[in-house]
Amino acid sequence: MEILSTGEKIKRARIYKGITLKELCDEKISISKMSCIENGKVKAEDWILEEVSKKLQLDIDYLKQDVKDQIESNIERLKNTKRDEQLEKDILYSLDYATEYKYYDKAFELMHLLFIYYLDIENYDSIQVNISQYHYFLQKAWSEDRVLVYSLDAAKYFFANEEYSEALIYYEKVRKHLSDEASEDKTQLAEATYNVASSYIMLKRYDEAMELIKDNLNLINYLGTDEKKGEVYEMLAALYAACNDDRYKEYEDKALQLLKNNDKGKARLYLRLADAVFKSGEKETALNYITEALKLIPEEADKTYVKYLISCIETLVENNCYEYAENLGETALDKAIKTNDIKFIEKAYYYKSVLLQRKGRYSQSEMYMNLSLDALLKFGGKEERYKRYLDMGSMYYELGESKDALKYFMLALSEEKKM
Repeated sequence: MEILSTGEKIKRARIYKGITLKELCDEKISISKMSCIENGKVKAEDWILEEVSKKLQLDIDYLKQDVKDQIESNIERLKNTKRDEQLEKDILYSLDYATEYKYYDKAFELMHLLFIYYLDIENYDSIQVNISQYHYFLQKAWSEDRVLVYSLDAAKYFFANEEYSEALIYYEKVRKHLSDEASEDKTQLAEATYNVASSYIMLKRYDEAMELIKDNLNLINYLGTDEKKGEVYEMLAALYAACNDDRYKEYEDKALQLLKNNDKGKARLYLRLADAVFKSGEKETALNYITEALKLIPEEADKTYVKYLISCIETLVENNCYEYAENLGETALDKAIKTNDIKFIEKAYYYKSVLLQRKGRYSQSEMYMNLSLDALLKFGGKEERYKRYLDMGSMYYELGESKDALKYFMLALSEEKKM
């Protein structure tokens, strides 16, 4: 994995063997030129490398392999390396050399690998730190293929970070690019199309999601796994359920057949259906879906359980089922704190505050709302901050503290202008 320039290889081998520059050069090579070669100031001609390889007993191909070749070799190895902390260090090591030597095409490839790694481990803070540099490498090594890679990575990051408007912009770029191509490979186009639909759903633009999926249902055959196909039927089931259309049961069955033993996937399906049937007025059916979803995720799976628990609370609050939400709220807060995950802790504090406000206990809710805001400011996007400032303004208005209310409404207005 170590990267050395040709000059560094020569110098290291020469010193290791106890050979002076004069002895290495003999009368065939200029000492000053060899010094420049070792220090990377000039490139060695082939005949010099042949002389040096004989004197130092080094493989000529090893000497000729320059920094770019080594970076390329490292990239191929890194693509097949297991996901762990060493992988991050190795990517960053090669990235430093690619940046130093201005091999921006290679730097772009390495940043893509780094993004995949961070997405896998859900390290969104590191993505936020690196995304501007990733875009810089794209500008320096511009190509249509790289635009596609960058857009897809950015879309996945924004979607995972719950910045759905930003995710939609990038997913639509990917879809347009793939639609314009005369490629027979429809797999990427299918995934991009359904990712656009999923973004619409998260933004509650249900009509657009329904139209897009129905118009492109044939693309489901190009999805690579049953789980991905199941997710499409899951979206259709939820959309039909929200319209109070009994066809949702047909798609629910199709999704369950494809998800099979995937309990996380089935729990996600039930939560989506719960939210949808709430909208169609079937409260008891929705509550049953929530109960079934929580049964599928064992409590010992801390982060996964907390994630679904908070999703349940969110759905219940949005549909005015506050009593049920309160029953889950304390458990969610306790388990979120144990995970030490700032995003879960923020959500748990927020819903604790919301539920206290529903009881008119604004003074108590203030502490939890402030704790939530403190956490959100460390990772939240523009939309999240905007909405939270509005919540804070409304809370202080109810508390009769007009100065603080005005402060947060002004912050919300300032954030809205950035969106």
